[in-house]
Amino acid sequence: MKRKNNHISVILAKVKRPCGARISSISTGSPIHRMRAGSRCGGDRSGMTRGRKNGFSTIEFLLYMGIFSILIVVLMQVFFTILDSQLSSESFSAVDQNGRYLLSKLQYDISQASSITTPASDGAQSSSLQITVNGLVYIYSLTSGGDLQLVNNGVTDVLTGYDASMSALTFKRVGLGTGNDTVQINFTLASRTVQHSQKAEIKSYQTTIGLRE
Repeated sequence: MKRKNNHISVILAKVKRPCGARISSISTGSPIHRMRAGSRCGGDRSGMTRGRKNGFSTIEFLLYMGIFSILIVVLMQVFFTILDSQLSSESFSAVDQNGRYLLSKLQYDISQASSITTPASDGAQSSSLQITVNGLVYIYSLTSGGDLQLVNNGVTDVLTGYDASMSALTFKRVGLGTGNDTVQINFTLASRTVQHSQKAEIKSYQTTIGLRE
């Protein structure tokens, strides 16, 4: 009788049964068969668990990458906006400061001049200005690099700053050749600082200054 039971146990152990299934009415015999069956069931479940974990990790990684990319784009836009605003402020300041200084310098020198040599006659227009101040010859002219220079007694001074350039400089003499002659001055200043939007600050100036009486 015992031999028959052992034979049946061996057969049942070799049959692959579903995980979790129990045979209560028949002894499974050797504990080795029970261990093998248990290890197979446990291995299948762990494989499925690893698959699910790997799937969730990939989705989370893609989600994090998407959020990170959006954040980088937003930060870059904010950065360029701040940078453009700063460059715009610097460009405006450069043009404004240079313009006020040049107008003040021209106003002072011309108002102290006793005569105008260039432009030579009433209504004449020139790209340079030559005046006489206290017996000294002052010559204003524009260089090829966009700088306003003053030559005084053999000494050359550059009047425009490094952050601005000048163009369209003209001097027009207005008057009758008397001590009341005036000079009409036109010029344009542009900042050398270029914004992120590739725009430079540009401003045109016009003034009329009379010689001293």
